[in-house]
Amino acid sequence: MSFTSKPDYFGLEAETGTLKLQSSDENKSAQEYDAQNEKGDVVTTVMFGQTASPTCTYVLASNTTLNGVEMGQPNVSIGGNYYTIGNITVNTAAAQPPTVVVTGMMVPSTGNPDCYYSAPGTEIKVCHHAQDLFGLGISSQCGANNYLTQANYTIEGGLTTATVDGEVVAYDITGGKITANVTVQAAVSNATAPTYSGTGTAVSDWKLTSPWTRSDPDAALPTFTATFTKGMVHATQGS
Repeated sequence: MSFTSKPDYFGLEAETGTLKLQSSDENKSAQEYDAQNEKGDVVTTVMFGQTASPTCTYVLASNTTLNGVEMGQPNVSIGGNYYTIGNITVNTAAAQPPTVVVTGMMVPSTGNPDCYYSAPGTEIKVCHHAQDLFGLGISSQCGANNYLTQANYTIEGGLTTATVDGEVVAYDITGGKITANVTVQAAVSNATAPTYSGTGTAVSDWKLTSPWTRSDPDAALPTFTATFTKGMVHATQGS
């Protein structure tokens, strides 16, 4: 059976050649203005500022890289509307296929050459493993009898907008960072938590931002979870 073609709001299937669009959601929304009479009854309702905040989920057909994917620039036009990327999440886990989930919003057709982030380069393997990506360095730092079983990475920026009557006339992306949420499985009951705290203290280094936390569920060996974060800087065209 052939299903309806899904809109790729961010064009990553064509750009990478290795990602395959699994699903997409347009996520339209609008604001509402209510005018009232002297009793406070609504006499007129106006819908304005209609926009969209799409989400696309991709799976890997082969090893892929997100190197150079622009966050904060208008990427693709669908039906005369343009969309930009705000967040990219790479999900990896033992015995699970990796996925790439991208969110963003509808924007004007022109951006600013100094108002975007470029996704960092790292090879995401098509294999169904928990993966050590973007230079995190966690796989060799889990400790004795501990194993990395889940690692999810979010490349994110905050999309800010200037609006007139609810319509976006200009936008930017700020606060760029990469966040890694990792889970380590213990293979013995007396396991100790990993002590890894990151790669350094510079903004561009990985730093432990949520401490290692132990969980001991019923009829299972313990797991340890932690969060790491590193900063990003704006890309500049022509520099």
